[in-house]
Amino acid sequence: MIHDPLGQYSHLIKRRLGYFRGPLPISIDGDDLEQSAVVGLLEAAKAYEGRNGAKFETYAGNRIFGAIIDQIRNAKTGTRHGKSIEQNNQDQIDHIASNDKSPHECVHGRKVLECLSKARELLSERERIVIDLYYEHEFNMDEIAQVFGLTQGRISQIHKRGIEILREGMADWVS
Repeated sequence: MIHDPLGQYSHLIKRRLGYFRGPLPISIDGDDLEQSAVVGLLEAAKAYEGRNGAKFETYAGNRIFGAIIDQIRNAKTGTRHGKSIEQNNQDQIDHIASNDKSPHECVHGRKVLECLSKARELLSERERIVIDLYYEHEFNMDEIAQVFGLTQGRISQIHKRGIEILREGMADWVS
């Protein structure tokens, strides 16, 4: 356990919140984001045990960023019930299995989702977040741009690059 994480590592909160500069959508309160970041840091300090040789700063930065994204997901109205990607994937698998599909078709659907999940790992953090916010949480490009403090055009470029990477990652499956 890390002692006095707020005193030693508050700069990590500011750095991660910096990704979300600019005006936020009305449904997202900046103070709530900051509070989520603090909670993320405190949880990281409590849980850190030299995880896989990762530095605390790296581990905590990821936990802080995850807490901020979770807050955004929960604040966004019209999301798919705040479900994680894994939960949505499982829902899709269950849906495929319950539609009187043959076992072959069910296995095929599961393999496509597994391949897509692996392809997602090729995305940068920013590309993954843009793709997640757009497809999983139904943010529009303008809302994503507001979250990142970027132009809608830049978000569109990041989205396009993410889709290209996913297509490349899925190329073996398609061919």
